[in-house]
Amino acid sequence: MPQEEWLELESDPGLFTLLLEDFGVKGVQVEEIYDLSKPIDDVVYGFIFLFRWQQNPDKKVR
Repeated sequence: MPQEEWLELESDPGLFTLLLEDFGVKGVQVEEIYDLSKPIDDVVYGFIFLFRWQQNPDKKVR
């Protein structure tokens, strides 16, 4: 796919909650989790892992 077909999104829980609502998902809220070693006291439907993508992994990042 050409690069212009992709949209860069911020890592924002509110934005992901709105996207899920637009897809028709009701009654869920996306929350940011900083530590997976701590217990989570609520129902978890899934995780979204975000990380920086590098087009050329051999090129050093400053």
